[in-house]
Amino acid sequence: MEHLQYPIGRLIIQNNYWPAEIEGMIEILATYPQKYRTITENLSEAQLNKQYREGSFTIRQLVHHMADMHLINFLRVKMALTEPNKDCVVVDIPAFATTPDNEAPIDISLTIFESLHQKWVYLLKNMTEADFDKTFYHPVRKTNFDMRQALQLYSWHTQHHYEHIKIALAN
Repeated sequence: MEHLQYPIGRLIIQNNYWPAEIEGMIEILATYPQKYRTITENLSEAQLNKQYREGSFTIRQLVHHMADMHLINFLRVKMALTEPNKDCVVVDIPAFATTPDNEAPIDISLTIFESLHQKWVYLLKNMTEADFDKTFYHPVRKTNFDMRQALQLYSWHTQHHYEHIKIALAN
């Protein structure tokens, strides 16, 4: 069951990152929205309703989840850059998946995801070392994240759910 829940492994936050690691994580944010579009573009309604494990999100919910959560994650970064060391925004993720917009065509969320990531990557590529040192506090995880650690979390999240879609399609 662990391999279905964490197909790329559990997130492990580091304290230090090499410049090449930062570039690699930014590259994930730059390239994965197109991968999401490609893997989901010709899916039937039945396929969109497939799950990667019993009780999990459907592929449709995963696509909407990525747009929703990455909007929030992008805002966390922007807030940390402008209001460092504040509590970040947290949401009830399962409840977010039940709102009516989660039945909308996935193209809406894919478009948001693609555009948002273009802006996010631009921001990340233009941040200074001092910007990457800024932090926010995550009250649910009860920890501070600097922008490098946040980037690791968000790039991991991007890959994590992409693999969930692949598993659902293989089932």
